[in-house]
Amino acid sequence: MREAATRSEDVVLAAEIGPDEADRLRRCLSPLVRRVRLATSAEQVLERMREEMFQQAVVATELVLRGEPVLARLAGLPSIRRLVAVGPGGDGDMERRARGAGACAYVGRPVSTRALALALR
Repeated sequence: MREAATRSEDVVLAAEIGPDEADRLRRCLSPLVRRVRLATSAEQVLERMREEMFQQAVVATELVLRGEPVLARLAGLPSIRRLVAVGPGGDGDMERRARGAGACAYVGRPVSTRALALALR
């Protein structure tokens, strides 16, 4: 059973494809929010979602669970109010797919604090 979950916009779920990318994402998000919860796999994303109700998530487009993009799964959750996709920079097709899956913004790698600040508005 889920305990009283944090529902603050100052807490962001950040999911990237590997530890180096996740660390960069955390460093870029840290000045913008009170707390960053990291995940480096689709399974960890689900685990974090069971632990806490996030209103904002920044998720790698490459994360897939049982053939479905994690972005699409998160977009269907009522608690998620802002869903930002992170993917290859300059890939217009990937951006279109991410937005089609429910992302409200797309940030190309390498991510920056400024780009994330604009995307999380």
